[in-house]
Formats: sequence, structure tokens, C-alpha cells
Amino acid sequence: MGLSKEQLLARLKELQIGFSQYEHPVVLTVEAQAKYVGHLGGGLSKNLFLKDKKNRFYIVSALADTKVDLKVLSIRLGLGKGGLRMAPEEALGELLQVPLGCVTPFSLVNESARHVSLLLDQKFKSQEHCFFHPLSNDTSISLSTHDLISSLNQLGETPHMLTWR
Repeated sequence: MGLSKEQLLARLKELQIGFSQYEHPVVLTVEAQAKYVGHLGGGLSKNLFLKDKKNRFYIVSALADTKVDLKVLSIRLGLGKGGLRMAPEEALGELLQVPLGCVTPFSLVNESARHVSLLLDQKFKSQEHCFFHPLSNDTSISLSTHDLISSLNQLGETPHMLTWR
């Protein structure tokens, strides 16, 4: 079984990562999340779990207003035009150990997700703070991009920064 929300938040505190926590009803979309934390300022994230033809998996985490073009991304990754698609729902549970609506860069803390690559929107760096779900979509946490990257590095992950054109 993967880490729980409580275990992840405890790990972030142990790593001395500063964040603010906001409880809210379960949300499945960025638009729904915005109703509860959008007024606080900062960047809301959308997170896609993708798979290529060679069964490699990726989490793409981008600002909510970033246009994520899978064809363009596929070409940039050297996979050809149709090389990326949404990962099957069962892979959420098997690899990320989260249910639908809970994909987040923090999903990579689970050992089963060690071979999943994280592609992070460069525009997060322009935000004072950003919002992500901590493995559960009934909570959002706000943290700086520096703290996000620092926490991921301390947890053994290195995100690849992407610039969208």
C-alpha cells in the first residue's frame, strides 16, 4: 500500500518543507478545486498521467492555464506524433497507488512509481506558490516551487522542467 495523505504531510514536515494545508470536499477537476483555493492566489496545477508506446509512464504537472498538447510533447520526447496517451485507470492504482483525481507530483513517493518520469511546467517558477493534492483530492497544499522541487529531490525524484510554446 502507498503512503497516505497523513504520512506524506508528516514526511514533508520532517524534511522541513513549508506548506499550507486546505481541507475541502473531494474535487475531480482544477475548476472544482479553484472554488475552494482559487481565491488564495498562486498557481493551480493540472496533472496528467500518461503512457507511451513502450509502456513508459509520465506525470505531466502544469499550471491550470497551460495548454498541454500531447502531440507536441510526444514529438519533443522523441516519440513521434501519436506516441503519448492517457495511462489506463488501473495503472493509477498499480503504479501511483492513488485513485482517479489524485494524480500529483507527490505520487512519485511510492516505491511502485520509481520508474515514472515527472515533467514539470517551467511556469511554476513564476508563481509565488502553487497548489497540489497531497495524494488525496479532499485536500490541497500550497508551497513554493522551490519547496516543491526541494521536497521531490529529498524524496528521490528529479523533475524535468518543460517550457511550453
